[in-house]
Amino acid sequence: WRMPPVPKEMAEGASFGTLWVTALSTAPIFYQAALCVVSVMGLTHSPFFYVFFLMDAFRRSDGRLVVASVILAGPNLLRTSALGIITTACFAVFSYAYFSTNVNASSDACHSFPQCVSVFFADSLTGDVSTVIG
Repeated sequence: WRMPPVPKEMAEGASFGTLWVTALSTAPIFYQAALCVVSVMGLTHSPFFYVFFLMDAFRRSDGRLVVASVILAGPNLLRTSALGIITTACFAVFSYAYFSTNVNASSDACHSFPQCVSVFFADSLTGDVSTVIG
């Protein structure tokens, strides 16, 4: 078997970027060296360089399984979070209807419906039941 010759424009037009990408994708030692440089940059400059290690974790088979499971369960997660927001909004309306006078007596946090609902949302996300009820 004989391989066809390399096209002339590909042989002459190899830029530094294409050579670098080819070297990183084919030679594991360059990839490991790049990860070492990124870890030193993370230690010396900014911890945001550690994101590249997270990308490396998702490149492996275990990370791919995690991404696939989240993508597969994504619509159900969105439905569950929407149901939680609707339920919290219903509790906020009931708290305004029944507990707005108690909240008004103790603080200036609940004079109008949007203000009372936002206070309830903030208290329900950051506090406990005693802060919501009063």
